[in-house]
Amino acid sequence: MRPQRGLVEGVDTGYRDKNGYHRSSFAIGTDNYTLDLKVNDGKRIEGTLRSTHDAEKTDDHGHWFDLHFALDVASGPPFGPGLPPDGGEPFAGYQAYARALADAEFHVRKETMQALAQTMTDARLGAILAVADKVKDDEWDATVKAELGKLLANVPASYEFASGRVKGDIATLTLSAKPRDAGGGDAVTTLAVTMKKENGNWRFDKDQKSAGEKSGKTRAASPGAGKAKR
Repeated sequence: MRPQRGLVEGVDTGYRDKNGYHRSSFAIGTDNYTLDLKVNDGKRIEGTLRSTHDAEKTDDHGHWFDLHFALDVASGPPFGPGLPPDGGEPFAGYQAYARALADAEFHVRKETMQALAQTMTDARLGAILAVADKVKDDEWDATVKAELGKLLANVPASYEFASGRVKGDIATLTLSAKPRDAGGGDAVTTLAVTMKKENGNWRFDKDQKSAGEKSGKTRAASPGAGKAKR
């Protein structure tokens, strides 16, 4: 079968080794992989997802992969219905998170941290506090600020809602974004964001940048596609 492109929205990975369990989620650009489907009949899917970056196969921190899969497909829509063109409540929740994060990173204090806590999942907030709790009291503010800075680095300088789906209390968003380090260039990155509904509010859980894309490329519209901007 001829390799198929443009079909992968994101990849979740998990594995366990001697150092514990590792998990990550990322979006990948269509120039970075080849997808070869041997079986895809709605009941079962088999094939190979392989990186095109062969030069990174032996790099210590390369992103080369060669995934072979064969599994039955669960019935029903796997990612849930599409979000409205403006991204709905999940996208509004991400915008609130981005604003609260910028405020808290600029000035770490009780009020800004409380506001930020309302926009993040308990697990994400707990990870920050777990790091901060390991340092001395006089180092707490600086440590929290550094952890918030890592999160803020992934928040684009500007972005717009491209597409998304929601299933139960989990929403997956795809944002078309200009990275903070793009300067005056026209580089555009696809940012995959996972939002979770906790205590009645859509809260930020994780994000992952794809490989950079040049602006001007036309992307196939998917259910829930829109143009809601930051």
